[in-house]
Amino acid sequence: MNKKLQTFLTNLALLGMIAELSYINSKSLLHLANNQGSIHQAFAIVGAIAFSIVTIIIMQQSHLKWQKVAFPVFDAALVFLGFNLDIHPDMRIFMTIFMALFAGIIMYSLGLIEYRQGETKESKQLAYQIARANSLGKELEATKSKLTDAQRHVDGLINERSTLESKNEQLQSNFTIAQSKLDLMEPIYLKHEIGRIRKKNADNRTESERQLLATAN
Repeated sequence: MNKKLQTFLTNLALLGMIAELSYINSKSLLHLANNQGSIHQAFAIVGAIAFSIVTIIIMQQSHLKWQKVAFPVFDAALVFLGFNLDIHPDMRIFMTIFMALFAGIIMYSLGLIEYRQGETKESKQLAYQIARANSLGKELEATKSKLTDAQRHVDGLINERSTLESKNEQLQSNFTIAQSKLDLMEPIYLKHEIGRIRKKNADNRTESERQLLATAN
């Protein structure tokens, strides 16, 4: 059977049950409120409809097996008594006790349903909070991992900088040593070069050699 059609027929049957129970309850309550005024009779009808609706709601939403067994039995007894209000002189007191007992069970069952729904809501909220906390924990771990990687990269750059600075200092030291050696060797080289130029024929000297010789003189 098509699911939508099945849902429609189920809802239609439930409406029929509510109508039937409302009729029986109204008949019973009107019988109990006989000759007590129109206000009592109006509240009897309203109470009968509410009585029927909450009965169906409890049978639908209850998770307790005894309620799913007890309520159909109570409904069957209610229908039987509702159609046989005049079979016994004391039926009024029997019906009053029965409906009072049934009303008490309904209120108790509604309380259980409300409590269970509250527990379910709290459980869902707790589960959501736990899931959210786990998600935040994973995000935190991922962030920590990224920070660790970034710190490792920064440390690597710092080490590379230290290495480059050390190499630069070494090059500066080598340059200073080379410059010192060059400064020591320059007078010796000039003296040797000037001696060579003087030994050379004046006509064969180059312009730069003449300038160097003039500077030395």
